[in-house]
Amino acid sequence: MDARQKTARAGGGENHVASSRAPLSKVAAALLAVLMLLAGARAQLALAHATKLSSSKVSVDAETVEAEITVNVADLEAALSVRLRAEGTGEPDPALIARAAKQATRYVTERAAVLTQEGVSCALTAMGHATSRDHLVWRIIWRCPAVHGGLVYRVTLFHDIDPSARHMVIFRGDAKGRLALFGMAASEVSLVLARASLAPVFGR
Repeated sequence: MDARQKTARAGGGENHVASSRAPLSKVAAALLAVLMLLAGARAQLALAHATKLSSSKVSVDAETVEAEITVNVADLEAALSVRLRAEGTGEPDPALIARAAKQATRYVTERAAVLTQEGVSCALTAMGHATSRDHLVWRIIWRCPAVHGGLVYRVTLFHDIDPSARHMVIFRGDAKGRLALFGMAASEVSLVLARASLAPVFGR
């Protein structure tokens, strides 16, 4: 076999390897495209839910902060990807809610917190929830002993499924009548412990 034949045969081997790689690369590209489409569709479905206004009624007393947090069952259902309403009627189903109680409570308590100005979380000391028509209501108490200065109340409910989610904070006690509206841009308010000067401050 002369040099030309050896070169031709060697070249043919390289072409065979290249041609075998081509279909594999096309399959990988196709799979990647499908995965990207699925991820995009999932994100669109998550963002397609328009949440209703959730709310907190907040009071500060010495070393504790108490909040009564009210959320719409349909919003919680969308956030958890778990059915909480009866099929057909769309009414909250007590059995389904009871089954998802731990998951629902964890979702709420992970997105509602009281912190010191230094960012240290206050201890959650008590909580409970109840159904009120098409809403679920949590009563949560945080204890913040030996705090110097103010506290921060933060709520980020449903930001993960709706960028336009809103949360109304209604103050009780000495600050009765004061309101704060949370959203993605502003999701916390400062709480001054001195009763005479409890005041909401936006920003941070």
